[in-house]
Amino acid sequence: MNRYMPGMLSAMVVLIVPAFLICAGLAVAAYRKWKAPNGE
Repeated sequence: MNRYMPGMLSAMVVLIVPAFLICAGLAVAAYRKWKAPNGE
């Protein structure tokens, strides 16, 4: 069981980090659009 842990952790990081970055990017884009002046 212990020999699989590093592979599982690296796979989780590879899957979670891009998803987190995408969610963070969408949140920042939505916040900027929400804070933008209505004239645009």
